[in-house]
Amino acid sequence: MALPLYELALMTARRVAARDGGTMHVTLATPERTPLEQFGPDASALLLDQLRSLGIMFLPSCRVERVLRDEAQLAPGRQVVPTERVVTLPTLVGPAVTGLPHDAEGFVPVDLHGAARDAVDVYAAGDATDYPIKQGGLATQQADAVAEAIAARCGVPLLPAPFRPLLRGMLLTGARPSYFETDLTGDQPGTSSTKPLWWPPLKVVGRRLAPFLSQQLGIPSPAPSGASR
Repeated sequence: MALPLYELALMTARRVAARDGGTMHVTLATPERTPLEQFGPDASALLLDQLRSLGIMFLPSCRVERVLRDEAQLAPGRQVVPTERVVTLPTLVGPAVTGLPHDAEGFVPVDLHGAARDAVDVYAAGDATDYPIKQGGLATQQADAVAEAIAARCGVPLLPAPFRPLLRGMLLTGARPSYFETDLTGDQPGTSSTKPLWWPPLKVVGRRLAPFLSQQLGIPSPAPSGASR
């Protein structure tokens, strides 16, 4: 997920504008058709407004193919963008663990309970799996599904729930954060807000991890009105 790249662009542009009046120009190129399109049209519109307000040029549906001394070449189309500094996100590849099934990119194919396909007694969760969106909060949800599946196999009387991805993201902007939430299994457009949509309002949202981290950080436990746990 490209969320950290948007954060870097927003915070850099805001800091430069405060320091020297915004004489440096920031360009953000992404394979996405719209900003953070996984979160839906409302989130994309909110983020696009933020990018434009800070003078950030948004280039969709492209990737950096080659970086030269003072320019970056984009694909497709071989568009050239003048540059002084280039920051890119790496192409993700899986661990390709020897002895485990994996796809061409090295990721372990799993079902909705985290069981590795074409393997016996093997479960996986998180970035090593072939689920296309890599994100900490989704990894905790995958881990919950795996834990329930293993517990049921060990005799615990429960019906293990499959992985149902609820994508939540807090975007740091250099000012007030933005919060995005969408159910990736449904047809709803998603929700975006400058107020927390969940509690505690942490970057990594997990049923057990987030409360633990909030205790360590001293975040009060009662959720404000409108924020879910």
